[in-house]
Amino acid sequence: MGRFCLVCTCYGLFVPNTSHAMSKINRPMSRGKKLLAAMSRSPQIVCCARTFINWLPITRVYGGASLPTGFAARARCGFELPLRDPADVQTTWVVFCASDYFVPDDCKTVLDLGANIGAFTLYAACCRKAQHVYAFEPVAGTFDILQQNILANRVANVTLFHKGIAGQSGTRKMHLGVTSQHSSMIYRGSSKYESGVTEEVEVVSLEQLLDDLAVDQVDMAKMDCEGGEVEVILAASDDTLRRIKHLSIEYHFPANISNEAEFFGRLARAGFKCSRKSRAGKLAQFVRV
Repeated sequence: MGRFCLVCTCYGLFVPNTSHAMSKINRPMSRGKKLLAAMSRSPQIVCCARTFINWLPITRVYGGASLPTGFAARARCGFELPLRDPADVQTTWVVFCASDYFVPDDCKTVLDLGANIGAFTLYAACCRKAQHVYAFEPVAGTFDILQQNILANRVANVTLFHKGIAGQSGTRKMHLGVTSQHSSMIYRGSSKYESGVTEEVEVVSLEQLLDDLAVDQVDMAKMDCEGGEVEVILAASDDTLRRIKHLSIEYHFPANISNEAEFFGRLARAGFKCSRKSRAGKLAQFVRV
């Protein structure tokens, strides 16, 4: 499909529902703005069409349409990922369509730290053909969904762990989010993120995690733990961090636990270079040099 035809096809897709949790374009929206929105997203829509059989409904929902009951993303390579919440659609779009997480070719070992419902796990295991993916998710209800999604798709090159990561191993209180993507060990005191429910979870330090897996080198690690990723990076030694070749991190600073300069500086001192930083949010790629 040509770029012009694609833009014309998707011109009507970005008319957001103002109640939609993911809507990033506010009403009213002129024809010109609609056209610009469609054009700016056309590479992502092409990627969506290449990845998913039902790419058009996925694009509509991402653009603001209502999420149908029982909706699932159906991949051309065979897996299905149920999308129960608009936030699940956003996560799926970021992973598969925006390609915000870099997975190198011929990966042997991938870590998914903060696996949530398994979008990135499926991407790394099925689309990028990683030899093995180790996926960690601490929240019980979310882990159950992750496990269902991996088992239902019969993905053999994935091992799941009902654990989170933290600066030190042990147990921590998890503040459950209004969506599964917002759960965090760090209290933010905002009903925008927190449901008011807590849960005790098992956590492990990065050093212990790597030792337990008995891996000397990890080709790629993805981290998205609502602040836990920052705690882990700041607490880990240089030697531990350098056991990882590539890092893709969605970083957060709840309760001002750190800041971007300190966080990026810590990775630089461990020998990592920032190879890409997203303009849309706090997501960056790092490569060990």
